[in-house]
Amino acid sequence: MVSNAGIVEQEIKLKDRYGRFVVPDVTADVIDKTKYPRFHEAHAMYVVQETGDAIFVPSGWYHQVKNLKDTISINHNWFNGYNIREVWGFLKREYAAVEHELDDLKEIGLVGRDFVDQCQVVMLANTGMNYVEFRELLYAKTIKMLSWCEHPENSDRMLVKRDLLSHLGYVSLSDTGTQKSTSAGPMWTCNWSYCVMLAAGPQTKQ
Repeated sequence: MVSNAGIVEQEIKLKDRYGRFVVPDVTADVIDKTKYPRFHEAHAMYVVQETGDAIFVPSGWYHQVKNLKDTISINHNWFNGYNIREVWGFLKREYAAVEHELDDLKEIGLVGRDFVDQCQVVMLANTGMNYVEFRELLYAKTIKMLSWCEHPENSDRMLVKRDLLSHLGYVSLSDTGTQKSTSAGPMWTCNWSYCVMLAAGPQTKQ
């Protein structure tokens, strides 16, 4: 079995001598060894995907596709608890880029919460997800998994709970929104840390 760390290590060997860009075609007959000095060290896995086959490519794995004939390919990008750290890092970088590009808006009076909201709107258009949607997704998933853990027949419920708490810990931060309480409990617009609190369970007051 090939480990995720082993595959990611191979990708480093595909990059140029500055560690920035991956070789454009790993099947090329001639590769510039001065530009890609470690390319010859990389070991590839080759897979032929037949009609009707689905291939899962884990997050962080470099892959290249070569169509052997006219092909219609359907791709779907998704994430789960095991790569949520990378997803959160990506969203933070995307937000920082949008914030930088819209910085001029502050000169015309768009500041504070209004500026942040506008950045979120642009980020959603560019990336397909912003902080608000990401937070709502985590909250909904937390509720669903904890509800599953309440059933006695689920023998590994404590393991799932610890796993959930561990993954949510990657995305906790101090100020991404205002927690709002209602008679039904905190709304989904609450602080990130509320998801972690849910997974941790009731806290005993000292």
